[in-house]
Order: sequence, then C-alpha cells, then structure tokens
Amino acid sequence: MTRAAPWLFSMRVDLGVFLGSALFSFALLALGASFGLLHRDTPEWTWVVGVLLADVAHVHLTLFRVYLDPLERRRRPWLYGLVPVLAYVGCAALFRLGSDVFWRALAYVAAWHFVRQQYGWVMLYRARAGETDTFGRWFDTAVIHAATLYPLIHWHTRLPRAFAWFVQGDFVALPGVVERVAWPVYVALMAGYALRSAYGYLVTRRVNPGKDVVVATTAACWYVGIVALDSDYAFTVTNVFIHAVPYAAIVYGYGRRRMA
Repeated sequence: MTRAAPWLFSMRVDLGVFLGSALFSFALLALGASFGLLHRDTPEWTWVVGVLLADVAHVHLTLFRVYLDPLERRRRPWLYGLVPVLAYVGCAALFRLGSDVFWRALAYVAAWHFVRQQYGWVMLYRARAGETDTFGRWFDTAVIHAATLYPLIHWHTRLPRAFAWFVQGDFVALPGVVERVAWPVYVALMAGYALRSAYGYLVTRRVNPGKDVVVATTAACWYVGIVALDSDYAFTVTNVFIHAVPYAAIVYGYGRRRMA
C-alpha cells in the first residue's frame, strides 16, 4: 500500500513553490533566448524582478522572521543582538584589506548560503517523511551538494566567464583536473539518486516526491544556469527564483500559524 506523500505544506503549495519557481525560471530563460538576451548585457528589468524583488526580498523576510518577532528575539537575544554587530565589524575589516578581498569573501559566503538552503529543504523533507536511516541521510547529503557544488567547480575551472557572483574576479580559479575528478562523482550520484527514487516508486512504494522535486529542480537549474550556458542572464534567472520563492513560502506559512 502506497503511503501518503510527506509534503511540507501540501501537494499544491509544494509543487507551486519548488517546481513552479523552476518552471518560471526556464520560461524566462526561453523568453530571453528568443529575444537574444543570452549573450548580451542582462537587461535592468531582470535585475529588478530577479534580484531586487525576489532575492533581496527574501533577505528582508529574515528580518520579519527574527527581528520583528518579539518571541523569537526573546528566545535568543544575545545571538540576534551580536550577529549584526559582528557582521559589520567583520565586513569593515575585510574591506580594509581591499575591496577585492571583501567581495571575494562575500561571494563565497553567498554561494555557500545558496548551497546549504537546498540541503535544508532536502533535510526537511526527510524529517517530514520519517527518513532516519544513516545511509540515506549521507547519500541525500552527497547528492544535493553534488547538484550545487559540481556547477560551482565547473565555474571555478573555466574563469573568466561572462558572469560573476558579485563582481568579476570574486572567485579563485581552480585547475581543470578538479572538474575532471568531480564530473564522474557528480554523474554517479545523480544516477544513483534517480535509480533509488525509481525503485521506491515502482517497488517499495516508499516515496518522497517533494524531496525528488527539490533535487531535480536544483540539479536542472544549477546545471543549465552555470554549466550549459555562459550567460549572465541565464545565471540570474535560474539562480534567484528557486532560492527566494520557497523561502518566502515557508516564512509566510510560519506567519500564518503564528496568527492562527
């Protein structure tokens, strides 16, 4: 007997925020390709819609979730009080070492933040499904990190590229052998995950479709936006929406439960 799928919100909402944001990204990618934007300067509307209204807005949602929530502030006052001060001091110290050092440090922190958010979604789906096996946890961890880190490794071994995380030169070049070693590991992990999921759907009937959607959309968007296309427009539209939209949904869901 097939178990009920362990959605974070509901099937409709989960598919809307995870699959829907990815499909929206690819729709914008197709639109950009039809207008010849893949190999031109990214238009300002892309920055406004993708970065300002999506990515920056999801940062502001963190303020709502933490600093504008009196219960949360009282729960960890020292942590939430010290973090902005220490972040400012750290950033000022980095900038004194040079603007290139400052932007490089921020680029790696931001990239790791994007990587770990996708890992967080996978772990939430595992928890919701009651998946507690050690091997499964390690395997899922390896898969979602491969889906994000391999494209970053590819990026680092092919510098300079037509796009940067923040500014040109913020990533450090790596020798090509690193990518050549990472590629078969990436392929093996992606194929292994697909086979394991197929076995669950066809044989054991133990499925976690939300987790599968997160892994599939992450792998597709990161590969297309970073590896397949050398385009600032492509990187922007495949990067920000799958990052910002699900986060907005979970903060909205938290707010509704608090108001209930």
